[in-house]
Amino acid sequence: DEHEGVILLKQDVLGTSFEKDSDYKYIEANYKRERLGSVQLKVEYLGIGDLYFDNVEIEPVLLDQFTNDDVQFYTDVSDNTASNDLARLASRKDDIPGRIAFGPYDDTLDIGNYRADFRLKVSENDRDVKVALIDVSSNADGFKSSYQEIRAVDFTESEEYQEFSLDFFNPGGGDFEFRIYYYGVTDLYFDKVSLWKLQ
Repeated sequence: DEHEGVILLKQDVLGTSFEKDSDYKYIEANYKRERLGSVQLKVEYLGIGDLYFDNVEIEPVLLDQFTNDDVQFYTDVSDNTASNDLARLASRKDDIPGRIAFGPYDDTLDIGNYRADFRLKVSENDRDVKVALIDVSSNADGFKSSYQEIRAVDFTESEEYQEFSLDFFNPGGGDFEFRIYYYGVTDLYFDKVSLWKLQ
């Protein structure tokens, strides 16, 4: 973390971490951001064998089985009404329509029924226009997608968080993703997705 001068993660990579010579492999490592600011990602070569570097991919991960606060989004902003005083903002002025939240590709969910609560707010709720599409996606065999279009008038108040729920069944054997598509008609704030297993 360049802003705070803190090492968020340090991990050694061994030659035995690779199954084959001259084949690329992703080396996975997890870290948690708790503040705004820039992060520097570094690879230090220790001079043993030839090392090829291709790229770094950053993906959000589900920190525990029932709550996900780290879905990737457009911009982090301070928000004292959000769960951790930090929200992700899709701005009507600065951002274009598109998928602004996705992940975490979680494959640890047990077979069963679940509910995902998306906590969102908008700056304007006085027009009958689409502001977002939320959905749960999975590559599990037999999974039936769950989605909902959200309109500005679906929010009881502007500038107030509201939860929108999607129920789905996990048949087992797949990765799960919780996504938000932004239509660009008003500022949209995202706090978190909470995941519950239903009885």
